[in-house]
Amino acid sequence: MTHPKYDHVLVGGGLSGSLALIELLRTTPSPISIAVLEENPHRLFKGKAYSAEVSAQVLNVPAERMSLYWDQSSHFVRWLEAEGHPYGPHDFVPRTVYGRYITATVHEALNQHAQHSVRFVFQKLEHLSKEGAAFRLQVAQGSLWAQNVWIATGNFSPADVATDPIVLNHPNYWSDPWRGAGLALVPAADSVLLVGTGLTMVDQVLALEAQGHTGPIHAVSRRGMYPLSHGPAPAYNWFAPYSGQVWSPVELSRLVRRAVVQAEADGGTWISVVNDLREFTPGIWAQWSAAERRQFLRHLRPYWEVHRHRLPAASLERLESLEQSGQLKRNAGRIRTISTDGSTFQVQWVVRGTAEHVEKLDVQWVINCTGPQSFGKKLKEPWIDSAVLDGLLESDPLALGIQPGRRQDPGLHLIGPPRKGMDWESTALHEIRARVKQEVHALRSV
Repeated sequence: MTHPKYDHVLVGGGLSGSLALIELLRTTPSPISIAVLEENPHRLFKGKAYSAEVSAQVLNVPAERMSLYWDQSSHFVRWLEAEGHPYGPHDFVPRTVYGRYITATVHEALNQHAQHSVRFVFQKLEHLSKEGAAFRLQVAQGSLWAQNVWIATGNFSPADVATDPIVLNHPNYWSDPWRGAGLALVPAADSVLLVGTGLTMVDQVLALEAQGHTGPIHAVSRRGMYPLSHGPAPAYNWFAPYSGQVWSPVELSRLVRRAVVQAEADGGTWISVVNDLREFTPGIWAQWSAAERRQFLRHLRPYWEVHRHRLPAASLERLESLEQSGQLKRNAGRIRTISTDGSTFQVQWVVRGTAEHVEKLDVQWVINCTGPQSFGKKLKEPWIDSAVLDGLLESDPLALGIQPGRRQDPGLHLIGPPRKGMDWESTALHEIRARVKQEVHALRSV
């Protein structure tokens, strides 16, 4: 049996895979062969985040900062104008529109660089290993061989918030909220529990509201904090003089607080301070020991997340309005148990700040909005397990992601969420785009 051989195989056809594909096509002068391995054809070029046809779910970053090209900052804004969309540089565009932008941009790159050969394989990766000088990627209907493999799979689904098999198999329990138009299945008057209060939860609330939901919506997370909102953020370059020093998490937290006070005195904002620090976070993370990283994750991560991953002001206003009306109820606490009698779910949660103060809640729907499960906790995925056994990959020490294994193969490229343990900041367009540029340009120097 003959197995196809490629210069590059991209494992994942969502945002990360699309960025890698575009950069390989436009920066490689001689013809190359590429295969894109994507299990779900519906998510090709869009991934989970941009596949849902729900107009109420918008990007959390303004259009002027969402270009797929690192060297053409206004590319997305120009596309919006050319397509007749009523959005400007400072607008927060619906995710579904951004999914169309990714699709159109990939097709444009394919047409402009037709000297390259690109094949799309809609199968699930089952096994990854290195045999001789090439990688072998086994799928249900055979194997692909590659000189370079790009792990660009995006995020895994959230970890389940229930353990009862009856709950897990109940049609009204959603372990993964990214069901596209699936929220339309929720009757308008039904009660809903959203586990989590981050960006994913916000998307679900806004989608429910947009479709006329009138029933109570409950949201529970450990701290009960919403992401903060975007606002004016003039450039404020403050961290560079400190970047040569090693700062513990506690010291860095104190330094940031002082910088915010100074920024506000200078006419800036805390957003300006966070934006500048973001550029240095991979270097800071790299300097920290495993103990310091654990300290950050345990004590500071939730606060960094709500400041770093922000909301459009209009989205936060809608949440506050729904809370004021009493329809949306936000709570801080830890889910203890979720059970069901078949028609409703019985939820028990421990109130934050107490050891045993248990509140009870009966709802008709439970939607898991806790965020993606880390790669490091998914090492039993067959293809990851095979790559670990082969020495190509391993979990990082904190199980946040995966990293090169003992073989340290230069033909294996990690893009996006898999890099979280190595870089910390690795999941947003800005960081993924920069990593793709670095990896592709490094190939040209080999």
